[in-house]
Amino acid sequence: MEARINIIGAIVLFLSAFLVSSATGEDLAFCLSSSGVKNFTTYYTTGDYLRLLNISIMNLRYAKPFVNKPVAVVLPGNKEQVAAAIRCSTSASWTIRLRSGGHSYEGLSSRDDGPFVLIDLMNMNRVSVDLDAETAWAEGGATLGEIYYAIATSSKRYGFSGGMCATVSRSGSPSDMAKLLHKWQTTANNVLEDDYFLQLAALPGSSSNQSAELISVFFSGLYLGPKASALAITDRVFPELNLTAQECAETTWAEGLIIIRGDNAVRTVEDLKNRFSYQKMFTKTKFDYVETPIPLSALESALKMLTRQPRASVLFDVHGGAMYRIPSDATPFPHRAGTLYGIEYFVDWPQEEDADYGVRYMKGLRRLYEFMTPFVSKNPRRSYVNSVDLDLGAIDWTDEKQLCRFDAVEVARAWGEKYFLGNYDRLVRAKTLIDPNNVFRHPQSIPPFPTKTLTRTGH
Repeated sequence: MEARINIIGAIVLFLSAFLVSSATGEDLAFCLSSSGVKNFTTYYTTGDYLRLLNISIMNLRYAKPFVNKPVAVVLPGNKEQVAAAIRCSTSASWTIRLRSGGHSYEGLSSRDDGPFVLIDLMNMNRVSVDLDAETAWAEGGATLGEIYYAIATSSKRYGFSGGMCATVSRSGSPSDMAKLLHKWQTTANNVLEDDYFLQLAALPGSSSNQSAELISVFFSGLYLGPKASALAITDRVFPELNLTAQECAETTWAEGLIIIRGDNAVRTVEDLKNRFSYQKMFTKTKFDYVETPIPLSALESALKMLTRQPRASVLFDVHGGAMYRIPSDATPFPHRAGTLYGIEYFVDWPQEEDADYGVRYMKGLRRLYEFMTPFVSKNPRRSYVNSVDLDLGAIDWTDEKQLCRFDAVEVARAWGEKYFLGNYDRLVRAKTLIDPNNVFRHPQSIPPFPTKTLTRTGH
C-alpha cells in the first residue's frame, strides 16, 4: 500500500510540474519567438522534445525518466540568439544550462534540481581555419572532432592541442589537460623528450559482472618525428616494452589521434565530424593527482581491487616536460610542477546491467578511490575539474533558506581548491566581476562574492 501511495504521489508531482511548465513555457516561447529565436521546443509540446534533450546526454544516469527536465530546449544558431535565449530565460527567473558536447561526467550541462532552460549550442559548430595566420576559430558548440576534421582537411602539416575524445566540445576541454597533440602540452617527465607523449591504462580483461581474472594494460604514445627516433627513446627509457618497428605507425596528425583513441566508431578522418559517434553508457568517474611515487605494493593491491571491479578502469596521465615550466597561476589549471601524473578512475556499464549492478559498480569505484588516499596528493586531495565529481560536495542553488544560512564562497572552497588550488580566490573575484548575479551556475560552479565584499588585487 505504501508503494502505491508513493507512486500516486510521484504521478501527482509529475502532472503538477507538467502543468506549471506548460503555462510558463508558453510565455518563454512567446519571448523567444519575438526575439527571433525559432529553433526550440518546449516541455513535451512536440515529439522532438525528448530527442533533442537526450541526444547529447552522454552519461545515461542522467537520461532516466525521473531526472528533472528543462522547460525548453533551445538551439540557437548564432551569438545573438544565444543572448536572446538568456534574456528570455532570466527575465522569467529560469535557471540556465548551457550544453556544448554533453560530456559532463555528472550531467551538469543537462539537468538542474529546479525549473530551467537548456540552451544547446550544437548548431553553433562552425570552424574557420586560417593557414596563413596559423590560427583556427571555432564556435562554442564545435566538438574536438569537428575542429580536428576542419584542420586535417585544410592541411596535413598542422595540428591542434585538444583531447582524444572527438565528441567533447572545445569549450569543455581546456588544453591544459590535453591528452596529446603537440610538444608543448601534456608530455612525459623530463626523462623523456618533450616531443613524446605517454599514457598508461589498466583495465580488467572481463566485461561481465563477474570478477576479472586478468588485468589488461595499454601503453599509448605519440612522437612527433620518424618512428626510428621514437624507438630509440622507448628502447632507452622503457626497454620492458620491447617495442618493435612493426608496432609503430607513421601517420598524419589526425590519423594518429584516431589510432591512439582506439574508438571503433571513429576509424577515419571523415568520422571525426560525427558528433554523435560516442557510445553512451552509465558512468561514474573520480580523479587524483600523484606527487610522490606510489609504492609497488600499493599498486599491486590496487590492481587486485581492480580485478574485483570487472567494468572499472584506471588511466594514468603522465605530466612533466613543458607543463612544469608553466607557472601554476598562469591559468586556472594549477597542477604543474611537482605533479607526476593524474589518475582517472572510471567505471561504465550498459542499460541491461544498471538495475542489478549500477550501484554496486559505483561503490566499488569509491572503495578503490578511498584505498588510494595515503598515496595521492594531500591538503587538499587534488582533482581535475573536467572530471567533475559531486562526491566532493555541491551547492543546491534552489534552496533559498539554505543559501541565506551559509557563505557560498567558503562552502564551494571545499571542492574549488581541490580543482584550482590557490587560483580559487582569483576565480571567485573574476566570477564576481563577470557574473555578479550568478546567472551561470551549477552545483559546483564558482560562486560570486556579495558585491560589497569585492576588493581588487594585483592580479
